[in-house]
Amino acid sequence: TLLALTFSRVSLVAHEFVGHGGPAVLLGGTISDYRLYLFAGGRIHYHRAEAYSFAERLVISTGGITLELILAGIAVWLARRARKGSLLEVGLLAYATGNAVHAVYYLAVGIHYQIADGAMLHRLLGSDGARLAVVVPLVALSSYLAFLGAKAVLSRLGPQLVGFRRRGLMLLVAVVLALGTHAALTVASLRIEDDRTYAQLMRSKAERKAALEAARLRAEMIRRGQAIDRVRIDQVRTRTLERERPWPLRPVLLLCIAVACIVGGVRRAELSPSPEPWSWGAVAILAGITAISVALVWMLRAPSW
Repeated sequence: TLLALTFSRVSLVAHEFVGHGGPAVLLGGTISDYRLYLFAGGRIHYHRAEAYSFAERLVISTGGITLELILAGIAVWLARRARKGSLLEVGLLAYATGNAVHAVYYLAVGIHYQIADGAMLHRLLGSDGARLAVVVPLVALSSYLAFLGAKAVLSRLGPQLVGFRRRGLMLLVAVVLALGTHAALTVASLRIEDDRTYAQLMRSKAERKAALEAARLRAEMIRRGQAIDRVRIDQVRTRTLERERPWPLRPVLLLCIAVACIVGGVRRAELSPSPEPWSWGAVAILAGITAISVALVWMLRAPSW
């Protein structure tokens, strides 16, 4: 749980300010606004006197995903130089896995639903067939990365649980607890720290079209001097959403990643036990780092200007 919180908060700051903000500033622009959620995602806005070209906007929009993949590679490189079985090695491998899987997942979902960082690629690819030809390999890639990551991380975690009769169950409980805690905090953060701009960015193409059709009908009723028929408006919104909604990639992708993690955990590579078990001191240090990372997001959550 501590690892998940720490790495997600560090990656959030890097994703928004370095991945998106960095290219925007390097191309002559300035950051005009941003918002970071304490336990969820974030957004960043930028502008330049001369409008960005399509290619420049594409580089900026995919910069966060690109950075996550680069950070994952660096983490693997550092993990290979860390002491085998140490908390540092496990943490780096977990960070690499989380970053790589999230980057590919986020790209696939963005392209499919035309949201967030994949929205421009959705438009660039044009047809549903072209998008499917990109999304399907991304699903396979994210699953494979999850398999490799789970295999590597769980092979290091195994020696720390020597003495437990049901090691696999303990590992499963630990993973579910970490992901469940983070998911709960994410949902709570989105509800408490309401931000309409972020909500708009995360609305799918189908949801935007449904809202537009509902708004058009409402405007037509007003133009004709009719009473606002909310039931009819809701029906139009629902029908449009059902007609335009693409096949449900997100649950399929999450299921594939989950299965890949389970298979990777079952088939974990053999590794000699770590020289010494992790101490409570090491866990306390990790807890301190987690608190600092969350505090950093809190301090940077919105511009002061």
